Amino acid sequence: MYSNSHHYDVVLGSNLVDDAEFGEIRWVSQLHDDLLAGLRMECGATDAVLLERWSGDRTDRDAERTRDRILEQAATLVPVLGKSFRDPRQEYGDHWDRFNTQIAPESTLTRLFKVYKTRCPYEPPPDESGGYRFWSACADGTPMEYLLQRGKKTEHVREVYRLASHIHEALNMLNQEVDSRPRVYLTGHSPGVQVFYDDVLDFLKTWCQVHTEPSGGITDVAFESAVRKEMGRCALSVHLFAGGLPLLADETRAGIQLRVARDLVDLRRLVAITWAPKREPLEDLNIIYGPFREFPENVDHLSAETLDGLKARIRARLARVRPAGEKLRVFWIVHPLDKQSVQQMIVELQQDVDGYQVDMSPDYDAEHYDIGTYKKYLDQSDAAVLCWGGAPAAWFRQMHHTLLAYLGQNCNMSLNRCAVYAAGEPCEFGTPFERIVDTSFRADPIKAFLRSLRGPISRGQAI
Repeated sequence: MYSNSHHYDVVLGSNLVDDAEFGEIRWVSQLHDDLLAGLRMECGATDAVLLERWSGDRTDRDAERTRDRILEQAATLVPVLGKSFRDPRQEYGDHWDRFNTQIAPESTLTRLFKVYKTRCPYEPPPDESGGYRFWSACADGTPMEYLLQRGKKTEHVREVYRLASHIHEALNMLNQEVDSRPRVYLTGHSPGVQVFYDDVLDFLKTWCQVHTEPSGGITDVAFESAVRKEMGRCALSVHLFAGGLPLLADETRAGIQLRVARDLVDLRRLVAITWAPKREPLEDLNIIYGPFREFPENVDHLSAETLDGLKARIRARLARVRPAGEKLRVFWIVHPLDKQSVQQMIVELQQDVDGYQVDMSPDYDAEHYDIGTYKKYLDQSDAAVLCWGGAPAAWFRQMHHTLLAYLGQNCNMSLNRCAVYAAGEPCEFGTPFERIVDTSFRADPIKAFLRSLRGPISRGQAI
């Protein structure tokens, strides 16, 4: 691909009817081939440009998901407009407006390049909208494509190369932009995973660059090559499984992606998360987890974990390293029974660990519990510590749920690191957060967590 930050350089969108055969010509197919040739000439390479083609039944929900997945990863969009074209927001949803914005204030270029196959009733003429005209009126006034008129192919070719030149200019401008958002590779397999996949994708795409598995009818060799290239650009890969696991042998698409992830984890170029919403049979879990047994510190296996728990773990794995001079706010969630012990511990911590502002949760009242009060603190925090010593188990579960539910939303993306500090002899508990267990609330066990907020996430921790 030519783009630095998108999987597809160009997506060519059309209705199926626009590619109906007319004589020996399939118009959209011909445009695809001509545009690809023009882009390769403009970009100075024979294989550097990735031009994806998308068409489908816009009323089909699966086709809509495919459209969204492709367009989320596209640098530019080239929609084919004609008499069959409907309202652009019905055809392309919110993507239309997203692509139709200026790339830079000093340029009139957008990421949307409208191709007029023929007269379009829902869009202004090309000369009024900055589009590309591939038709003219015949003697009787009937609009017809250049390719279907005798002696008009030169106009078609001239417009193709004008389009290619402008797309090339837009790609160069996009390559100059620095996108500092973390890159995540997301994949999901098995029949029941789609609803979870959509939820996680929506969560990620507002604050990450999301890469997904290659689409289209390509060979396994080409598929693995594309996966290796995409996953190799990411900091994290997330593999979702649900509703009955398929056979995950190496030669399947799911197996290929697991194998590529294992190779990159081995090279310490990637961190991976595998997730299933319920306990799967041990033999199925062994198929997923087996390839990663040698690298426990770089892989999280979350089975029977909630979606909010998965999102909390994603946040932790992508936590931004904080510079030494930046003051951090840590929210301590404490029950009144443990408050005095925790306050004494915090006094000792502040003498030894600099650069942290402490916020303590308000006194807990089961009858007047207000989640909004906790949310106010979480909105301003960089980390949270849930302390559990002499407090009732019901209180711990309620606070744990509150914290998970907050992290499962797209709010305060600075709050990525959370820990549970269990003191005394607490009941057994499961958590996607970093876990600290000691006989009492002492300062030393929590120091490593606080110091790690200014460095990468600690390796080999219990999940």
